[in-house]
Amino acid sequence: MENKQTAAPVLLRGIITEMTKCRASYETIFTEEDKQAMERTAVVAALAGLNDIALNLSASTEFTDTVGDLVTLQLNGEEIRAWLWLSVFENGDEVEVVAERAEAGWMGYAIRRCSDGILSVHPHCERGSRALFKFFMKISMLFWSGCALVTMLVVTAMVMFGGAFNQWKMMAEVYLVGGLALEMVALFIAFRVWLRFKKQLPMANRIFATFGWKHPSNVDLPKASKRLRQPEDTWQMGKLIFRYNE
Repeated sequence: MENKQTAAPVLLRGIITEMTKCRASYETIFTEEDKQAMERTAVVAALAGLNDIALNLSASTEFTDTVGDLVTLQLNGEEIRAWLWLSVFENGDEVEVVAERAEAGWMGYAIRRCSDGILSVHPHCERGSRALFKFFMKISMLFWSGCALVTMLVVTAMVMFGGAFNQWKMMAEVYLVGGLALEMVALFIAFRVWLRFKKQLPMANRIFATFGWKHPSNVDLPKASKRLRQPEDTWQMGKLIFRYNE
């Protein structure tokens, strides 16, 4: 299957008609030829059996178990196909769609309903590049800081039990050096995990920039969704569907 370079994403707006959706995983959507094309270009990937419509999964061979909603809809008389975390949209909804022109129709990366601001995005594109690194850094720091605290408490208890109270200065130095070492480990691990998502990051940044949001790399949809959560929201809010405003 021959892939052609698509134009930059644009923001489309209109009323959804003729919408269909089904749950689908990476493995069931993309053929081996599609995956090879994705690895070569990291820009577009062909959807098997869908008239050469492409979706940008950016060589996500690490996420073969990812399952999302494969959506097909009509917007202003044109067909849009998109693979999203979760589609809660219906016929008659007025929406904004981040999409790129494909060989036939459009390929969509994100859909936002105008009435309530609910949006869904392409899998693993819910945070901008900087926001994702900050998220992984926070998780890594909390985990390793917890490990360091537990270790310090255990060692302190052992020293106190042994009556070696004259070694506090040495212990303080050990704690300081050990703590710094663990923080470096946390930074390294966060960076390595972030690299696993690096091919999704330009796509996430492009989605947010197309919506016209300031500082796309700093956009954190789960964090914003938690702040904007409404009483009627389901458990999917902040995990599979999102809200965002500036």
